[in-house]
Amino acid sequence: MSYLNEVLSQYFLPGFQTGYFDILIMSRNPYYESDFTFNFNDINTNYYFAVSELSVAYNQSGEYNSRLAGEGTDPNTFAVGTKEISLTFKMPIRMESWGYTNFSFDALYDYFLQGYKGTANPSIGRFSNINPNVLQGSTTIQIDNISDFLIFDLPFNAKIKSDSKQETEENIVITNVNKSTKTLTLANPTQYNHTSNISYVYSEQIVDSSDRQPQFSLLSLREGFFVGCIVNKISFNLTPDQQIVAEIEVKALDIDSRYQINLTQNFSTIINSLSSRRPNFVLHGSKFRLLDTTPNNDYFKLGLTTSDSFFNGYEGLKIPNFTVNSISLNMENNLEPVYTLHSKIYDYGTRFNHNMLPYAYYSKGRRISGEINYTSPMSPFALADKLAGPSSINNGGVKYDFGPFTLEFDEVTWSPDNSQASVDNNHTKIVKWSLAVDSIIKQPLLTPTGTY
Repeated sequence: MSYLNEVLSQYFLPGFQTGYFDILIMSRNPYYESDFTFNFNDINTNYYFAVSELSVAYNQSGEYNSRLAGEGTDPNTFAVGTKEISLTFKMPIRMESWGYTNFSFDALYDYFLQGYKGTANPSIGRFSNINPNVLQGSTTIQIDNISDFLIFDLPFNAKIKSDSKQETEENIVITNVNKSTKTLTLANPTQYNHTSNISYVYSEQIVDSSDRQPQFSLLSLREGFFVGCIVNKISFNLTPDQQIVAEIEVKALDIDSRYQINLTQNFSTIINSLSSRRPNFVLHGSKFRLLDTTPNNDYFKLGLTTSDSFFNGYEGLKIPNFTVNSISLNMENNLEPVYTLHSKIYDYGTRFNHNMLPYAYYSKGRRISGEINYTSPMSPFALADKLAGPSSINNGGVKYDFGPFTLEFDEVTWSPDNSQASVDNNHTKIVKWSLAVDSIIKQPLLTPTGTY
């Protein structure tokens, strides 16, 4: 990076000034393949990220946590643990001049909604030792991992690939999968010779029949190329005196730093694309409004607030916006890594490192919740509060109105938290809520309001 004028200090040395210089760009291609080739044309200028903070965690331990008999004062044992890659960044929510939120946030939010599906993984089968080489003209291939290919509807497309692209890649169509003999039958004879321990059969799974998949890739000049990315968390902490910023956590299956060179080689093109974009403005918390939704009639025999002694005094259900101090919104897919001996790479060292990375991520169930901190004056306004239970007994759910768009959560469960007062400050209360829906297919979508 030292040869880029943009990152040189005034003494023409690599700059270590306050802040950082980076470019973060999304590609909608997740690059499932273990030996992929990045195509810079996959980059879309609409998905250049504008983030205020970026943190990357490479969680892998080299320590052995227990002492062993025979060791001296200092330990002489180490152990290489599994690895997990997480990106966390803060993205100010911006409105483009034509009235839409920035495409990068819209895309990330849509990927979050699809994140409950978990990651998709390619099916890979090495040639079997029984019949190791596949010669030109072959119509069957024996592989060591036949189970992964049983999930596809016949016929399906696949490829014969090789480590480090040592041999010619070939597209094939598989018409039959025989579990007992671990044999794949091809629609047409192979066109090239393929060698054992170098080549393998590869096919990609499709998460569902739609085009809205949960995975993508991120290219960073500073860190490298993150592949197999999936959004785990999106959260907001809204106050009237601050800009609206989303904090986003992304999990990645792997990272490849060799493609940092692509960014430096195309640096001028990227800067020209950014300079031609239309103006935008950042949303501010002062525009935010908290609204109620229409309650349903399912009371679950819990009774109404009118029959509860807690609401016989000054308590009410309405929280006026002018009393709100802060509001939080936390959305999480609860993604957990899966570690297996999944690598089919023949080189031992490369295979070991690859197996230290997650094979996949699965969701333990999405959780959406929030917290409302508000001032409760005694006079002349009534105190606002909620009864523990569903939205139907609490005047409905909540709608977060950001101004240009809204997020509605009409089916929630409320949890009263605490009430605080002191002689030196205002009387404040906190209530919490979490989403509890009656439909498995319901999604909290961003709804444009036409106001900006």
